[in-house]
Amino acid sequence: MGKSTKNRLRRTMMFLNAHKASLVKDAFVYGADSIILDLEDAVSENQKDSARFSLFHTLTEGQYGDT
Repeated sequence: MGKSTKNRLRRTMMFLNAHKASLVKDAFVYGADSIILDLEDAVSENQKDSARFSLFHTLTEGQYGDT
């Protein structure tokens, strides 16, 4: 039997500024095992609400495969 996705080895992690939808939308192209979406340090305080809104819509439409 294969390993479950919960326990699989994650060799590479890609950290992205979640406010930039174009980066998040195409992140799977780079083949990272995990994607970490930063809404804290990478997004200025006055843009956090719009970043959350944009990220929600990007994630609901995205195709991330095994990432």
